[in-house]
Amino acid sequence: MLNRSSVKSQVFAASASAMLLLVGGAFAQTPELEPIAVVEAVVDSTTTLNNTRTVNLESVKLIKSRIEEVLRSSRRFKIYERDTSILQKSALLEQDFAASQRALKDAAEFGKMNNVHFIVVPLVASVKLDSAIERDAQTSKFNSSMAGEIILTLKIIDTTSGGIKYQKTDTYSSVNKKQISTMGVPDYNDIWLSVLQKTGSEAGTAVFDAIFPIEVIQINGGEAILNRGEGGGLSMNSTLSLFSLGESMVDPKTGINLGKIERKIGECKLVSISERVSIADLVVNPSRTAKVGDLCRRGK
Repeated sequence: MLNRSSVKSQVFAASASAMLLLVGGAFAQTPELEPIAVVEAVVDSTTTLNNTRTVNLESVKLIKSRIEEVLRSSRRFKIYERDTSILQKSALLEQDFAASQRALKDAAEFGKMNNVHFIVVPLVASVKLDSAIERDAQTSKFNSSMAGEIILTLKIIDTTSGGIKYQKTDTYSSVNKKQISTMGVPDYNDIWLSVLQKTGSEAGTAVFDAIFPIEVIQINGGEAILNRGEGGGLSMNSTLSLFSLGESMVDPKTGINLGKIERKIGECKLVSISERVSIADLVVNPSRTAKVGDLCRRGK
């Protein structure tokens, strides 16, 4: 007798094989890589700092490195490897980026000259490091807790259109706990590196999702096949929110396309991840129906 896991594997393999036949072996081909550049994150006079005197603030460069690592591992991007300091010298790092026509023009010109379609601009708005120490009554040692927090505004510029494709401010945090023998001056270096790496990793995943959304490409009963596989930041048994897209909305006065309305219709739980696609169990609101083209989004 086949168990549910075995049946899932057979159904998934059959579905994937059928998809390969339908699209003429498209999944067997290597997709064209999307050219992208990542600007180095900086801590400057506009950044709010708390308890950072004992750490090397130049290590904030790790954010750029981690973003690039995530994008490389996805196998969907071609990373611009040369110096991006010219972008930092322009108005690209201004907080009022959306209103800066000079910045958008600089981005468009840079993209054309270097064949880069997207530019990622991470802006560090705030860094906060904190600690708490209390005595363990049973061991007479001390329980130390170190916390790090970075508030980062992430912008993605489309150099083809000269506009902002994505912009969002998120808080990234990390906590390290350990037991120590004596009290002393808090050493924030470990938590600083930890929160930098987490910030870069999660920001990189956000970039990937913004440019290549996780989309339902086939439905088999109560299961969905997604266009994201290994290297896409997905993990087994994790749950994604499922959204249905409505029609594009256009401002009647300006004629500007306002995008599509998204309605959450359920969730999907990942049960299998292969090289290029994944399979998920669907849990959909009874009044809604999942369909090809629906989007899956991660929870923060």
